[in-house]
Amino acid sequence: MSDHYTFFEAGIPIVYPFAGYISDYHRPADNRDKLDMGRIARSALFVTRLVRLLAEHPGPIRIDPSIEVAPPPDPFERE
Repeated sequence: MSDHYTFFEAGIPIVYPFAGYISDYHRPADNRDKLDMGRIARSALFVTRLVRLLAEHPGPIRIDPSIEVAPPPDPFERE
């Protein structure tokens, strides 16, 4: 379970951007040679733009009430 989950459980909106999974994610064969720097750069740009939009948003940020359930669990989540 990731750190952001406790915020989600408390009803605090979360954003969990990252550059994607690889088949060896968090396994011994997971090394820097498998990094996709293009995806990482695009993720960083997305986060930069999102933070700017949130910082400049007038008033509180509200959760869309039409979203009734969380997205499906991560297929790579390990216990």
